[in-house]
Amino acid sequence: AAAATGTATTTNSAATAAAASGTEAENAVAEAPVPSRAGVGGARGGEDTRPREVRAWEDFLFSRGGHSGGWDAYDQGVFLKHRKQCHTDAEVEQALQAVAAALPGRSLAQVRQHEEWYKEYNFLLEQQRAAVQRWRAQQQEERQEQLQRQEALSKEQQRKQRRQAQAQARKHAAEQARRKAQVEAWREQQQQQQ
Repeated sequence: AAAATGTATTTNSAATAAAASGTEAENAVAEAPVPSRAGVGGARGGEDTRPREVRAWEDFLFSRGGHSGGWDAYDQGVFLKHRKQCHTDAEVEQALQAVAAALPGRSLAQVRQHEEWYKEYNFLLEQQRAAVQRWRAQQQEERQEQLQRQEALSKEQQRKQRRQAQAQARKHAAEQARRKAQVEAWREQQQQQQ
C-alpha cells in the first residue's frame, strides 16, 4: 500500500533504538514516512543538481523500504542488534541465524535478503556521505575564492580611491600655486605702478 501511494515508511532513529533496547513503551514509537520525491532536486526550474551519489541514496531509500528496508521497527532493531556485533563473515552468518530464530515471522532466506539490502544500504550511505563532504569542501573553497575576489576588489578600489585622492591633492596644490603666482604677479604690478 505504501509503494502504491508513492511513499515508503522508515523508522526514525528513536524507533530503531527502542527496538534494540527491547522495552514495550519504547517500541511503541511510530514509524516516520520517507518523504515523497516530488519537488526534490535542489535547483529551481526542475533540473536536479544534487550529486549522483545523493540521488542514488535517495532513490534507494524511496524504492527499497526506507531506512529499515520495509521491516518494522522491532524486526529492524533485532536485526541491527545482532548484525552490529559482527566483524567476520562467520559471525555474520551466525547473527543471521540468530535473527531468524529471534523473529518467528522471518525466515532465514528473508533475513539473508535483508542482509543484502543492509550491505547495499551501508555502501550507498557511505557514498552519499562522501559526496556531501566533497560538496561541502567545494562550497567552502568557492566561498574562500569569492572572499579573495572581494578582498582583491576592495584593495583595488582602495588603491583607486588613493590615486584619485592623490590626483585631487596635486590638482589642489597646483591651483594654489597658480593663485599664489597670480597674487605675486599682481603685487609686483602694483609696486611698479606706484
